[in-house]
Amino acid sequence: MPLPAQVLAPGDTTAVSDGGGFRLGKSGGTVTLLDPEGVKAHGVAYTGQQRRREGWMVTF
Repeated sequence: MPLPAQVLAPGDTTAVSDGGGFRLGKSGGTVTLLDPEGVKAHGVAYTGQQRRREGWMVTF
């Protein structure tokens, strides 16, 4: 699911709350960041165990 468009400069950080209409998959998955042309710029994987910790952030 696409998130709101945002440009991050090298070294910048951002936080995304799950209140924005998306959820991380319960058994784990991947998050992919795309550049303005739609090409993959970065990707990370997370586990179901990371996702299940209620109230915790999953940091990438």
